[in-house]
Order: sequence, then structure tokens, then C-alpha cells
Amino acid sequence: MNTLRSTLSALCLLGTLLSGCATTTVLSQTVLSHVTVFHELSTTPHDVKYAFVRSSQQQGSLEHKAYEQMAREQLNKRGFLEVPVTQANVAVFLSYQIDDGKTVISSYPIFGQTGVAGSQTYGNIYGTSRGTASFSATTTYTPSIGVVGTGNQSDLQYTRKVQLDMLDRQLLDKGTVSKIYEGRVTSVGSSGQLNRVMPYMLRSLFQEFPGRSGTTTDIELRFRAE
Repeated sequence: MNTLRSTLSALCLLGTLLSGCATTTVLSQTVLSHVTVFHELSTTPHDVKYAFVRSSQQQGSLEHKAYEQMAREQLNKRGFLEVPVTQANVAVFLSYQIDDGKTVISSYPIFGQTGVAGSQTYGNIYGTSRGTASFSATTTYTPSIGVVGTGNQSDLQYTRKVQLDMLDRQLLDKGTVSKIYEGRVTSVGSSGQLNRVMPYMLRSLFQEFPGRSGTTTDIELRFRAE
């Protein structure tokens, strides 16, 4: 029966990976982001002087300050120069949100023994001093393995969004909103902690910056899970 036990152990491990036999710790996950951009920037923007502009709710927020720093690093890597708002020709707005989550039901297969695929019998005949004989045999069975049922699990999926807008600062001073760049990132996943996925969503936004206007690109980045 060792063959049967080994086979079932292997299937149990497979079932674990498919949310079956036991609970395991996932060491890494991925963040899939859908990045949509519209812009009037050149392929390689240069001499762009920018300043961040914040809403009244963002003023004094340490969380917003941290996200803004992430965006700042990305902009500076691409030749943008941050200056005081009075010297800027571009005003940058950064906003974000996360919903309360949506329950998603999924099913997974349960593997087990469905029957016997075959058997082999090995035996020996033993003679006795009285001229009689005895027979001893051992039968080994080969199990057939397959799906014996299904299980259901529920997961909470959160929708996270990041938005980065660049406006003509001089026209904005005159009360005219004239955007030169709109970047939208949407990601759905099991993490309801925006701070954990924000670095990867912003990296996705800037991965092909400024990108081809009017397109949506799917970008998947791996990160270490706790």
C-alpha cells in the first residue's frame, strides 16, 4: 500500500496548491494593473518644470505625502524638474481610492481515489512433510485517481485606483483647465491595504511613460507577500 500512500500524498500536495488539503503561506503575489493614458506629451519629455498641487483633503496627509514621493521619484527619473509652483509650467495632481471589497465565490477540484485500476497477485506454494501443500499470496492494488468532488471558497477582492493628471499651470491660474496628461491605473486583488500595492501601481503607470495616447496596457509586477 506504500504506492497508494505516496500517490495520495502527492495529490494532497497538489490539492493544497489548489486550495484543497491544507493552508499554506504564499510567499509572493502579483499585482496586475490596467494602465490607461491620454496625453499630448512628446515621446521623450524634456524641460518640463512641475509642481504638485494638493486638494484640501490631501493637505497635511502623511499617506498622501508618501505616495507623492513615489510619483516624484518616477518623474525625476524621466527628466522632469520639480520647482516651486510659481515657476512650474505643469501642475501635477495625484489621487487614489480603494473600495470596501467584493466577495467572489470560486470552486476547486478535490482529488482522491476513484477506484482500482488493476491488481497483481504474487504467491508461493509450500510443501509439507506429509505430502500436502499450502499456498500463500499477496495482492497489490493500483488505485485510479481522479476528481471526487468540488469545494467552494470565498475571497474578498478589492478594486484599487490611482489617477495622475498634468495640467497647464499658467492656464490653470487663469481658471482654465487644460490637461496635457491623464494616467489611470486600476487593479483588483485580495489586498485591501492600498499602501502595499501603491508602489507597484505607480511603477506600472511609469513603466512605459508617457506611453501611446489612447491605449490601455496590462502590466503585472511581482511583490513579496507577508
